[in-house]
Amino acid sequence: MKYIAPLVITLLSLAHLTAQSQDTETIIKDIRSKYATVMGLKDKEALTVEVLEYRCPDFPEEGTITYYSQDEEVKLIEHSFSEGDHYGGKNQYLVWEGKLFFYFSDVGYWTFDMGTGDEDEPVSQTKDIITESRFYFDNEEAVKCLSKNYEIRSRDAEKVKPENIPNEEINCFDSPEIMHKFKAIMELKGKGVNGECIWNE
Repeated sequence: MKYIAPLVITLLSLAHLTAQSQDTETIIKDIRSKYATVMGLKDKEALTVEVLEYRCPDFPEEGTITYYSQDEEVKLIEHSFSEGDHYGGKNQYLVWEGKLFFYFSDVGYWTFDMGTGDEDEPVSQTKDIITESRFYFDNEEAVKCLSKNYEIRSRDAEKVKPENIPNEEINCFDSPEIMHKFKAIMELKGKGVNGECIWNE
């Protein structure tokens, strides 16, 4: 009898984990369906567009925020930015009924590819070091987070294909910051701050 209680607890724990996994899979499936709907509307040019440009000389950072809306409801936000000459990227925030449900980030920096030139010649080859991140949200909580890293070298005749690089599941520590920035960007829509610095310096 003394072994029955631990066995029951173990079985209940496994059942709970299985149910959680199934719930997450259902949520992810729904997110992918919504993603396809939103991107389909964008591809068909069925969304109204509002563009905000900003510049923060003290960072330095500059960028463009593009809001895509349907019937005044934001469906997609694209944020392209650069920080100096070497670092930049694009973030996408996909929105459903005012809530963030998916975040995609493609950011990176470039550097000279040392060791690729002759000893007496300046290095002319470069490499881009890129990180892609995907965060899935349900009711403002991250339920799954993925990342991939890769390099693209100018000297390579056959370039790396990002779609062939597998994603790795990561901890969702960055999700509160992503949610905070999403809400800040949402607040900027229609505020007429074009050309100004939008972040607290």
